[in-house]
Amino acid sequence: MSILLKLDDNEFFIKTVTDRFDKAAKNLIPLIQCDHQLDDGGLQFAHNQYVQNIGDFAQNLDSKNPDHYKRSGALLHSLYKSNIVHGVSFDPDQEQVESGFTRIHYADGVHTISMMDFYTEYHSEIVAFDLAYDACASYEQNPAPYDFDFLYNMCRYLKSNTALCLDTFFMIMKSLMMK
Repeated sequence: MSILLKLDDNEFFIKTVTDRFDKAAKNLIPLIQCDHQLDDGGLQFAHNQYVQNIGDFAQNLDSKNPDHYKRSGALLHSLYKSNIVHGVSFDPDQEQVESGFTRIHYADGVHTISMMDFYTEYHSEIVAFDLAYDACASYEQNPAPYDFDFLYNMCRYLKSNTALCLDTFFMIMKSLMMK
């Protein structure tokens, strides 16, 4: 069964989102330790928003069962609306990397600092989009990949547009898969 059908379950939703935040921090910046504090209330709000979003889509469908584009859009919207992360920290921190007193070589340090800045600014958007994309792509035979430039622009779009409606997210997911 796909992840999108299991996300109605509160426990599964919270575990899935929590695991994805842990994975993102580890995979984006492999040369340093990244820690973040997740807010239980924000996670619960995100789940409630997801369930409400599915219900909003379902009421207009004869089947009452939204497709994977709508479900992944509902997921992206619920995470976009939620304030899940409270604080991001790195070890070594940016100052230590810049000073060169770490095991990170200078050339790697420049890129590492860029990724630290990117993750600090857009951690919620990165995880929300990546999780929704993966969930949607799991239904596709040949999902269209996205690159870092697309992710960066999507994060900026999500962060700077604070009043996007649910349908926007469905359209994002469907258009991305239709490339």
